[in-house]
Amino acid sequence: MKALLVILLSVPFILYPRCICSATGTDLHVVAEYEGSSTYGIKIFMLPYSKSGTEVPALDNMMKIRKEKFGFFIGGKFSIDKPEGEMYNWSQSRAEDFYGSDFRGYSDREIYGFNGGITYSIIQNHFYVYSGLGFIHSKRYRQYYDDTFNVWSNEYYIEDGMKEESLLDVIIGGNLQIEQFIVGIGYSTADSNVVYSFGVRYSW
Repeated sequence: MKALLVILLSVPFILYPRCICSATGTDLHVVAEYEGSSTYGIKIFMLPYSKSGTEVPALDNMMKIRKEKFGFFIGGKFSIDKPEGEMYNWSQSRAEDFYGSDFRGYSDREIYGFNGGITYSIIQNHFYVYSGLGFIHSKRYRQYYDDTFNVWSNEYYIEDGMKEESLLDVIIGGNLQIEQFIVGIGYSTADSNVVYSFGVRYSW
């Protein structure tokens, strides 16, 4: 999964349309996100801007301004917490009927996903809003407690009987650029979480 996220986050560098305008440069905003419940994310924003000192033909001026309002982003999210104890490749029947372990409920969600969308600049790349769609997949493992010698630790979890869920994620938010730094806030419908973000700006 980590390899997939790396590939997805590399796409902007390969596919970014340099032909937007010959007088256009690119702002790259790399932003880390925190959504609560040990869920984190990263987004890469690609934002066009007008290079100072470059003349633009009059007939192209209106189109240039319009195109420079829009950019795009791509990102991913993941959780870092793991269930308590060791993971065993046991069936639910083996854990409960054979070993007699106590079922303690389901673990917190372990999630991963990706997203992408468009940006619209309110104040040229200093303040912009964004909206997009994504996909997340979550797992909740069955957790057990066993104080006998059946397991190395008293707590363990298994995949058999776990709860899995795939959700469409609608994302909205806004970012503010202050010097070379980016701060922002957004919302994710899949988690019903407020998203806090902080990042840095690069340009070429």
